[in-house]
Amino acid sequence: MENLSIYSSDSSFNGIVVMNGANSKINLVRVAKDRVSEFSTSMNKPGIYLLLIGTNCIYVGQTGLSTIDKRIMSTHSGSIDSDWHTVLSFACINPTISTNQLLYMENAMCEYVYKNYPYCATTSPAKAYCNTRYRKEHYGLSIGQTVECDQCLADMQEYIRLFPKGIFLEGSPDTPEKYTSGGSTSVPGPMESAIGVPLFAKQRSADAEGYLTSDGKFILKKGSFITPKEPTSTCPQSTRNRLLVEAGNLVGNKVLNDLVFSSPSAAACFVAKASMNGNDVWRSANGTKLIDLIDFFGSSLSDEPQFGPAPSTVTGVVAETDETDANADVAVLSAADYTTLYCKGRGANAKGYVRADGKFIVLADSFVTPLDFTASCPTGTRKRHAVEQDRMLGNMLKEDMEFNSPSAAAKFVLKSSVNGNDLWLTEDGIKLGDLH
Repeated sequence: MENLSIYSSDSSFNGIVVMNGANSKINLVRVAKDRVSEFSTSMNKPGIYLLLIGTNCIYVGQTGLSTIDKRIMSTHSGSIDSDWHTVLSFACINPTISTNQLLYMENAMCEYVYKNYPYCATTSPAKAYCNTRYRKEHYGLSIGQTVECDQCLADMQEYIRLFPKGIFLEGSPDTPEKYTSGGSTSVPGPMESAIGVPLFAKQRSADAEGYLTSDGKFILKKGSFITPKEPTSTCPQSTRNRLLVEAGNLVGNKVLNDLVFSSPSAAACFVAKASMNGNDVWRSANGTKLIDLIDFFGSSLSDEPQFGPAPSTVTGVVAETDETDANADVAVLSAADYTTLYCKGRGANAKGYVRADGKFIVLADSFVTPLDFTASCPTGTRKRHAVEQDRMLGNMLKEDMEFNSPSAAAKFVLKSSVNGNDLWLTEDGIKLGDLH
């Protein structure tokens, strides 16, 4: 940050602090609640604010259409208004910054607080939604708006790092117990939130319910019905053994007690008595697959699908129009191996990864080829380009895009008929097809 100006009311940085930089998009003021009125001019702007509670708890807020000086004195949830003692005001230099940009930055600062401080008093957005993926998908920002937000965020976090003893004042009152003991203001973590989502499986006449735990295990709930049918020829031996062990916990095909499984796939195999991928089998009440719930909540959990006699690898199937050809993909990484892959050629420069269900994600800011379609380019790929124009800026992707297979993604990137197993490479140059 160039030409940084810092004012501190005392040499110990334990009073009023004002920071700004010549090229910064943010001006900072830290001031105690009883002296906020002295800085009404500096804070009469839109922006982000942190309300400090006790010695280690932070409430993150944004102004919306209001200004910081007015918003911090408005009603917040619970007893936050009476509990906060100091504010960090991050006023935006740009007075026309949009509400969605402020929401984006509030979300990012919540994520920052969760990672760097013991307690966050913000209840919305919930911790489960404070991640890059959610921000990209839900705030509808242009590339330019996102860049502006990221610059503002970088300035905010740089200002915070400049406090030699941290942002909390020495001698601050103790943090009220309600913020530290899991009370109403505490926010569940990503997978704790996912635990509250019941999941259902109905394969082979089963009717089962369960949920994912915070450590990646899966609970098959009491009262579920597993399939009444015999195990299939692909049913894993481990599942057959488990069926024998749990005979005393079954009356007919009804489960008498909650059963714990090492993964969603292990539970799905038990329920269906067949080789099953739990990420696809288990679904929410509205039909959302578990893998999509995990993606949405930003979880790092993985679930290695359970397979029977065949080797334990996932086989991808090309399912896009005009793309079922000799280039069909057979190499798919496990969910635990989200290796970043690169595709270059014909002026393209793209990166992505294979998801646990075999789908391929091409990441935002990738560049597809600027050249025309080759004669061999499938019709399905040409149609996909026509459909996705609003999600691209020139030949750059504005957001992540999902494809049915690595080959479908490579064809989109290169506008040509190619084999994704050969074209997607690791950073070390290893082909995707050589990774399985």
